Amino acid sequence: MSSSWLTGARQLIEDNQIEIFERPSPNPGVYGNPGASPEQLEFQEAFFSGQYRILAAAGGNQSGKTTGAAGMTFCKHLRDHAKNGQAYWIMAATSQTLRDIPCKTLWQFLPRSMFGDVEYSPQTGFGLTHTINLKLPRGRGNIEIWLWTEEMSLQIVESARLAGFWWTECFREAIYGAIHPRLAAQAGFLIMDYVPKLAWHRTRIRLRSKIESDLYWHLFTMPGNAHNMPPGEIERQRKRMTTNEWQMRGLGRESLLEGLVYPQFIEERHLLAPFKIPKDWPRWRMLDYGYAAPTAVAWGAIAPIGWMKRDYETLIIYREYYERGKSVPENAMVINMRSAGETYHRRMLIDPHAFDRTPNNPQSIAEQYSQSGIDTIPWPRTTRWGEDAMVEMVRKSLEDDRLLVFSNCAHTIAEFQTWSYRRTRDGLVDPSEKYEKDHNHLLDAIRGWIATHP
Repeated sequence: MSSSWLTGARQLIEDNQIEIFERPSPNPGVYGNPGASPEQLEFQEAFFSGQYRILAAAGGNQSGKTTGAAGMTFCKHLRDHAKNGQAYWIMAATSQTLRDIPCKTLWQFLPRSMFGDVEYSPQTGFGLTHTINLKLPRGRGNIEIWLWTEEMSLQIVESARLAGFWWTECFREAIYGAIHPRLAAQAGFLIMDYVPKLAWHRTRIRLRSKIESDLYWHLFTMPGNAHNMPPGEIERQRKRMTTNEWQMRGLGRESLLEGLVYPQFIEERHLLAPFKIPKDWPRWRMLDYGYAAPTAVAWGAIAPIGWMKRDYETLIIYREYYERGKSVPENAMVINMRSAGETYHRRMLIDPHAFDRTPNNPQSIAEQYSQSGIDTIPWPRTTRWGEDAMVEMVRKSLEDDRLLVFSNCAHTIAEFQTWSYRRTRDGLVDPSEKYEKDHNHLLDAIRGWIATHP
């Protein structure tokens, strides 16, 4: 066998690494059946459909998300579709991550001929260089690849004009906000892959993907990639992890999200399909007033011991009202309509500040609601209980599954999934652990209710 034939065969393999990885597994999720998973192929198809500008591969470790998002998708775009003179960015959290993931991926999936004189080693990646010039196949010209870490200044992000951006193990939320204008000039794309461990992964990516037509989110799991792993490896990994670690790192689920006030709220545990509340169950109404900010009302009931074979009482949020820009009489009219035919345990609970009077407002909000047919009493003042203590009471109710929410209470669910601690300009959780002043209006009402020990 001639050396020229071997060289040609090796070159053919190197030039077609993407096609090798694209071959579907004959039996996905089953040991000993290597190949592309349905998740990887679906992600790749979504990107090349041209429908999406932002694509997120979220999932556990060893789930195949990076291979699908970066190797099979980003690298294929560079090889087959990039145009002469375009610039692309790749970003990782640290220099070590940059070496171990992006540098390795580029070298593994792209044809060697694209690198020219660029040198690579597993120990140093592409060395100290931050810019790589790649030669496009078939003489299509050249492109620039810029390698960055999240430690860079945001001013650099704001000066870029990019055709595409691959961001791996995304951590710094401020970068997500700053990068979008830089992609606008060339209608560029953003590909992300990460383990979902931060609150903004949920609030700004997964949840927003349901309502933003150009944002695509896809879940990858370790069991779904079992065909590419040694036999029994998933079972060994599962035994080494806590339940929360396995939920996040094995199944790609948002278990304990950093920065979220109520990470204990889990849809599978705390949502109920709506049903008719029995007349003999005690009921409450709780109101957090507003005008520019929403007026938020939550209706709650207590299921007695024995319901669903539980040996404890259960708090259930079964209805909500959430409106901006409405006057007290307008709000009261809707609240009374939705409360028709119901009897409540006591007067409607309201924020204690609703009883405050000022020189400009000699009539309090509480008095205005009384005149509109809704008598109110204050829930405990924060100064008495302490905001942290009241928040902890809600957390404990969630941990013990004593607080459930009807699945049609969309605003309540959204607030549980988005209310966070304040963040610094770099997107890090504020060390003083102060809470955001938004996304918590229904939560304030629920917190006030629980503080009364209903």
